[in-house]
Amino acid sequence: MNRQTTSEDPIGYNYRSAIAIENKYHFMFHGTIKIFLITALFSTLTLTYLIVGAQVLEGTIPPTPRQKENHEKPGYYQMVVLPDKRVLNKGDEINIDLYFTGYGEIGLSKVYISVSSDIFDRENSIFRTSLDQKGRVMSWGASSGTITPLTVVNLNGGIQFLKNDTVKYFTQYIDMKPDFGDLNILTEYRFTYAPLSFHLKLREDVEPSNYIISFYYTYYNGMEWKGSTSEVPLKVNSLFEKYTDILIISGWVFALIAIFPVLSATGEFIYNFYSKQYKKWRLKIKNKKPILPKAKSK
Repeated sequence: MNRQTTSEDPIGYNYRSAIAIENKYHFMFHGTIKIFLITALFSTLTLTYLIVGAQVLEGTIPPTPRQKENHEKPGYYQMVVLPDKRVLNKGDEINIDLYFTGYGEIGLSKVYISVSSDIFDRENSIFRTSLDQKGRVMSWGASSGTITPLTVVNLNGGIQFLKNDTVKYFTQYIDMKPDFGDLNILTEYRFTYAPLSFHLKLREDVEPSNYIISFYYTYYNGMEWKGSTSEVPLKVNSLFEKYTDILIISGWVFALIAIFPVLSATGEFIYNFYSKQYKKWRLKIKNKKPILPKAKSK
């Protein structure tokens, strides 16, 4: 731009005006670019947050499974085995629930089941496991299988999570509540079924005896493999033991029937005896003359 000056404006008014206009538009252009970039970045973050949030609510990408203090340290877990009965008869059914308590890092896990003998009806004996989520409602028992004398149940089915924002994996060991001091996890609770449940039916031809169901729990705690065991002793009654309670009750009934005549005669004797005594007492009171006071002498 050519600089024009006059005696009244030695530095050139037109030149200064052009510079001011140029600076004004330069500032406006760069300011607009900055505002556009900031707005675009904010919109992208907001959209990402809404998408991830919607996925979390839908159960596709839940939050971190465990968030409490020291959750990343090597975990320690134990299984809790709860049978609903231990004494059975031929053809009876038994339910056994397994829960898993603990906290900390945990990876793959499984339960190995060993029965001391082939005593269960395989067509009517099953196990249920795996966590299922529909919206905000969760339940155990998403997968099932049949039972044999030697059965392995992998505990890998659960809710999907993201590790390092890229690797997808599934787990069942999830915080029950977001409260900081609450260490409860889902595998300690029952939702329709237990985390691992067994419905077992005894065979009709099983021999009366004592049996043992052994459970072997194995898991990786982030540093090394750990495990624990638990046993459930079962007793299958003989035919005599099956009807022991009925025989005992029947014995009491027959005993009462046998001694009823004696009890009846004894009761009748006691009643007659006290009735006679009561009648004598009443008669004595009736015949007794009243004692009149003596007349005073004048």
